[in-house]
Amino acid sequence: MNEKFKNKHGLELLDQPLWEDLPHSINRFNSSDRESLLDLAKKINCAFADNLSEKALKSLVTAKDKKTSGSSLLRTLLEQQAGSTKAQEIMKPIEKIKALRNRSSHPPKENNEDLITGLLEEIGINTSLPFTEQGHRLIGIAEQAVSDINKNLFPVQ
Repeated sequence: MNEKFKNKHGLELLDQPLWEDLPHSINRFNSSDRESLLDLAKKINCAFADNLSEKALKSLVTAKDKKTSGSSLLRTLLEQQAGSTKAQEIMKPIEKIKALRNRSSHPPKENNEDLITGLLEEIGINTSLPFTEQGHRLIGIAEQAVSDINKNLFPVQ
């Protein structure tokens, strides 16, 4: 995806190559309990959403309100290319994974478990499954979201 983006726009979409050393750090077997599942979400978020080049995206977004986060800018770019509804559908898993990461780093005092369960279920993770299966599903959802982003940024003609 980064190479296609560079060829099309002359800019790097990602500050570092995507998934380069992730097989070692992002692995479904790294999730053995709720805390490690949230850590997996944090690693996924860091690998993609936190790695987006805000400078490149800001130069391509035509909206007056150029939000500062890379994922917000990517969503705006997708809206420009695929429409608002499609962009929302594509970005939902990435945004929920980011929210999981935020819940992990900055938990609210009340109902944190319910909020986390809700976020996991919103992206299609059955929280009654073993944590390794939840981790496997979380990785699959992130990979599918990146694939969907790629397909919509660079549609086959």
